[in-house]
Amino acid sequence: MKKTIAVVIASWNGVIGGTEQHVSFLLNSLPRMGYAVQFIVVNRPDDDKFFGVNVEPLVLQEPGKTGVGGLFYRISKLARHFRHNPPDLILAYFPEGEMVASIAACMAGVRDRLVGNRRNMGHNYTPRLLWQTRLISKLVPRFLTNSAIAGRVVSAREWIPWNRFSVIYNPFNDRSTIAGSDEIITNLPEGCPLIGIVASVKPIKNHSLFLDAARELHRSVPDAHFVIVGRALPPEHKRLMAGIEERGLARRVHYLGEYADPLPVIRKLSIGVLCSKSEGLSNALVEYACMGVPAVATDVGGNAEVVVHGQTGYLVPPDDAVEMAARLKELLENKPLRKDMGRAAQQRAEELFSSKSILNQYDAYFSGLLEPASA
Repeated sequence: MKKTIAVVIASWNGVIGGTEQHVSFLLNSLPRMGYAVQFIVVNRPDDDKFFGVNVEPLVLQEPGKTGVGGLFYRISKLARHFRHNPPDLILAYFPEGEMVASIAACMAGVRDRLVGNRRNMGHNYTPRLLWQTRLISKLVPRFLTNSAIAGRVVSAREWIPWNRFSVIYNPFNDRSTIAGSDEIITNLPEGCPLIGIVASVKPIKNHSLFLDAARELHRSVPDAHFVIVGRALPPEHKRLMAGIEERGLARRVHYLGEYADPLPVIRKLSIGVLCSKSEGLSNALVEYACMGVPAVATDVGGNAEVVVHGQTGYLVPPDDAVEMAARLKELLENKPLRKDMGRAAQQRAEELFSSKSILNQYDAYFSGLLEPASA
């Protein structure tokens, strides 16, 4: 009989976000690995669509049920589901997803099947949310993290013993079959260096550092062009475009917006950049590496687990635009070094981040948890 894995996530906004990409990868891969899957979404999406997944979701939120009463309703609904359809393992994502799944699992008598997930360093924690996660984590017997570096930070911050964590990296996730992945790339110049960043436009991704480094580099490499790929909500889009204008880069920076599949853009890049102030394990860095594109990234979180400084790219201090520009210039002016680093990045990515390797690790992890229960 197939073992059942329930995947509980707080919300679903398509497969653009890093966690959503990962969950989509798991949901579509688990049936091929021989598992039955339950996909449970705590909050109803605005458009009620679930692009990128092949599993019918159970949405807990009902129209009109909001506030504290709505939260209790969702927890009770999930507890009933767990009692009537008990999964063998429960993977919970995002703080609200973990809270609802943990309390529901306790009510249904399946708390021992919980697996929490930590995929960043908690940069968005308010004091209240931090205390909530500390309390809820007491109910969760084990955790997965996508970065040893970021995971240890979270372990200390949330008071979770490190021996309750296991590390499985993000896989390279080919998104070419996702709806909307056939966008045509337009307005990119040919025959000149292209430096790009693939990241949602929000403060934690620190696009202002990218623009500062672009301005610095433009002084010595005037033919370089800069590409930005990522979703920007109206306030962030306005700030981004204003920042481009203020730095005099309107003819050098190309904002392409959101791409369901950024790989066609990444293949055109000379260098990939990541400027984050905080990270777990960046999908963009994994994608750069898999495409043979060397990276220059800030030395935060799990970036050092993807970029080997001096071998597959460079790590620079956060907020140091001058150092970032210097590293970009070094790679642009030394094509053999750039190509060597790209090849080294691709070879390392094939070993560490291939979907086959990551799925084998998940299978071994799940089997280790499930075998004692079936013995």
